[in-house]
Amino acid sequence: MIYALFIIIILIILYFIFIKKEHYENDNKYYFFYISKNQLQGNCTHSLNDKKIGYISDIDKKFIRSIENGYRIKARELIKLNPIVPSFNSVDFAVISIKNDIDTTLFKAISDKNLFIYTFDTIELKRINLFMDSEIKFNKINLKKFWKFNNNLIIKYNHSVDVPVVENNKADVSVVENNKADVQIVKNKEEFITRLKRDPEIEDPEYHCYGNDKLLNKKLCNAELDPFGNKKKKFSIWDRPCKKDEECDFYGKNKKYQIDGGKCINKYCELPIGVRRLSYRKYDDKGINAPFCHGNEKKECNDKYKDYIF
Repeated sequence: MIYALFIIIILIILYFIFIKKEHYENDNKYYFFYISKNQLQGNCTHSLNDKKIGYISDIDKKFIRSIENGYRIKARELIKLNPIVPSFNSVDFAVISIKNDIDTTLFKAISDKNLFIYTFDTIELKRINLFMDSEIKFNKINLKKFWKFNNNLIIKYNHSVDVPVVENNKADVSVVENNKADVQIVKNKEEFITRLKRDPEIEDPEYHCYGNDKLLNKKLCNAELDPFGNKKKKFSIWDRPCKKDEECDFYGKNKKYQIDGGKCINKYCELPIGVRRLSYRKYDDKGINAPFCHGNEKKECNDKYKDYIF
């Protein structure tokens, strides 16, 4: 009995050593990183608007162009770097795809420099894959283990993070960001009393504060500031789950492509790519968050192209 238990323990140890351990070398995947000589200002690594961006390979350039198109922004200049001895002096930062292999010249060249390494874990891949020839997905990796052979790189995330990787599979990524909510202020007390109407969203028990269940009041939930006058640390909005397709604004809008798009799926209204979700049914579709449509190279919607891409 003791002998059998000893064998089982040995097998478990061997499993974690040889099978379960994180292994990146020779995995035939190319991971995208944001690489810079200077520390990132802000927390949005795909904000390349009006910046000089370095790249190495054609897939790097394609990825950058896809970010531009997907987020409707434009880099000032794209500069191709030397793949053997890349210099980051002439660029604000570089977007480079790396295959983790200590035998590759590029991997060694980057590892030997004093550089900041960031990931694109906040990027919305649905936008990017609209304009990529090869679809990209997210893989969760540990940066310290990925770059374990370097002594000079400054890794900004010590935990396991999601990193875009070249692979033929599409990832479903939703990013919810802060959004300012309109707050109505009653200026005339008499008018308020004489025209008082009960808000159906308050009467309906299925409504709640999306993003903060502790707020039970609609105005507090939708307000930009907390009761103490400070900006909320967490975004919230008053809403309820959808019950049927007809409650969703984009349902039934397409006439040629993806005619059944925009339905109520698992309590959430399906939104076109590009549109930022705020809650179950509410969204932001202005400016950078405008939807993309079928029909033209830029996937932009206009009077001619009105069928949304879901």
